Amino acid sequence: MKSSQSVRIAFLAILSFYYMHAGGQARSSAGFGIGPNLPIGSGYPVGTTGALQISAKLSNKVALTPLIGVTSIKGQREARYNGYYYVESSQNVALLMTSLPVRYYITKGLFTTLAPSLYVGGEDASSSGIGGTAGVGYDLALDPVNSLEFMLHCDAVPVYENEVGVIGLRILYKINFHRGR
Repeated sequence: MKSSQSVRIAFLAILSFYYMHAGGQARSSAGFGIGPNLPIGSGYPVGTTGALQISAKLSNKVALTPLIGVTSIKGQREARYNGYYYVESSQNVALLMTSLPVRYYITKGLFTTLAPSLYVGGEDASSSGIGGTAGVGYDLALDPVNSLEFMLHCDAVPVYENEVGVIGLRILYKINFHRGR
């Protein structure tokens, strides 16, 4: 009787150790992705965002995920001359973006992220500036090496001396450098 209880305790200890150490959420990886974005405010239709991302695991629940990408915001309305100057215009703008997000895994696969971002672009770099991003996402392991990441994000983007809020969905394909979950 005592032997079978010891075996059960040992089995549970090994299983717990494996789950805590081999089942970590954060992983080191590299990936690329694309997705639609929708600027909040009048005059802007759906645009696109593309990104290259590297993820560096800092702990079981925290990762640093530097990212470089392009955000494209399309203008919808033409400028109208009111006799003095042009009004009611929304111009197309393409921005290079770099960001240094910190990611926190809430549960296995589910994460939140927050980061400052630097944008460069627009006519004569007039849309350059500092913005930010916040988001929530899910990391879906396809196998021990490959995964898909789905992230709903909200960004503050500098567009021609204004801050434009942008909501987007980004889908990334990632290659993981360590064994899967």
